[in-house]
Parts: sequence; structure tokens; C-alpha cells
Amino acid sequence: MLDFSCYCLDGPRQELRDFLKTGDDGQGISRWESSHSLSLLLHMFFQEHKDTRQLRRWFHKRLQIELNDISTRSAAGRLIQEIRIRDLSLGTKFPRINAIRVENVEMSEDKNIFEKITLLVDMDYTGGFETSIDVTTVFGKKANLSIKLTKLAGLVRFILSRKPYNHWTTSFVSTPELSTDVSSQIQGHQLKRLIPLIKESIRRALQRKHVWPNYKIRYRPLFPNPFLQPSPPLSKLLRTGMNIFLRGKERQGKETYQHFCCGKLVISQKMIIS
Repeated sequence: MLDFSCYCLDGPRQELRDFLKTGDDGQGISRWESSHSLSLLLHMFFQEHKDTRQLRRWFHKRLQIELNDISTRSAAGRLIQEIRIRDLSLGTKFPRINAIRVENVEMSEDKNIFEKITLLVDMDYTGGFETSIDVTTVFGKKANLSIKLTKLAGLVRFILSRKPYNHWTTSFVSTPELSTDVSSQIQGHQLKRLIPLIKESIRRALQRKHVWPNYKIRYRPLFPNPFLQPSPPLSKLLRTGMNIFLRGKERQGKETYQHFCCGKLVISQKMIIS
């Protein structure tokens, strides 16, 4: 006679189940909630970390990628040969979260684990993110650009998912309200005709890459990058498997087994070939 005891995670508490039924407008499964306390907490974290080398380096790298994309995929790119960030200011405050709601959830087959959670976040930003950029034109002349983000507001879709591996994504549900201040100089002369072109290039890049259904799969800082995680050797994997599935002992004429629920098993290509 076999006695199986499954040690799985408990499902969501009844309070959460009831909360996920409070949406009554057909656009989400929960009601809107005020998030001023969350905004205050995030602002505190931002205040303490905005001048750290790690955070500034991360923003610098991401912004440089966005600027390179603008210079190669927009009309402004016809005049730009090289673009580099000279200075960067992360602004004075974190984006404010006005309200948040659950749009949808997906559960595992046994209804015990969240596989995917989709949130809608009403946010606005007026923190004054600013950057100074050195531009080399195709004519060999040097230009200086100053771009300041004065306002960014809209509805954001934030997704946490375990499929096909742990990741998160974020994008605007529709075109957000965007306001920027741009100034440009080349050899001491203002380039007023170039400013509208730069603003339009920024708006188009935002629409193309960060407005639903366009989004990017991200890992850090919420999850480790799955492609950078080493896989255990096959011998260790087999030995662990034997310990799990063959563990048991005879007791009074019957066999007792413990069955453990496993979420995911990562097997590298090298292990498959072996």
C-alpha cells in the first residue's frame, strides 16, 4: 500500500480570491485602489539610490541604447553620425502611482500557483529627468543637445509571468502624454529647426517600443537572467532525482513515499546532447 503526501504551496488565501472578484466595469478583475503609500515608499528608495554608481550606470546604458535606436531609425538619423551621452540627471522624484488594479491573473492547473499576473497602473512623472548629449553630424560638425523630460503620464500595463521563465514586462496601454524640453547648439548657434524633428523622433520611438502591444521582456532586478544561470552537471541532477523519487522506507509491511511538487526543471543544450 502506497501513502503519498504532497508538500505543495498553498493556494491564494480566500481574501485574495474575494479581492480578485471586485472588478465591476469589465476592464479588470479587481477594483481600482489608491497607491499613494506605495508611491511614497518607491520615492524613498529612489531618493537613497538615485546617485549610486550602479543605478546611474544602468540608466546610462539603457538611454544610450534608446538614443542609438533613434539615430538609426528616424529622420534625424540622416544627419547624425554618432551620438553619445555627456551628462545625466535622474531628476528629483520617482514616478507617482495614482491608482492600481489587477487586470487579469492566470493560475496553474492545480490552482495553487500564480503563473501570470497583469496589473494596470495609472502613473505620471514630472521629476525632470535630463540628459546632455554630444552629437557628431554627417558633415563632421559637433553639436550639443539638452533633453529634459517634463511630463510623462498614462496607463501602464505591468506583467509578471513564469512562462517560459520568470520575467516581467511593462508598456503603456495607449499613447501616453509626453512633454519634453529640447535645446540644441552647433558651434554656438541655436538649431531651432532641428528641435521639432528631435521631439517627433522621441515620440515615435516611445510609440514603437513602449506602447502595447510592443514591450520588452525584462529580468533584473526582480528576477535573475535565466540565460546567465549555470546548469548543474547531469550526474548531480540524476543523483538528486534518485534521492527524491526513490526515497522511502519499509514500515510495518507497507512502503511510504514523500512526493514533492516541482515547478520547473532547467536543462541546458549540453545536457540534452549528452
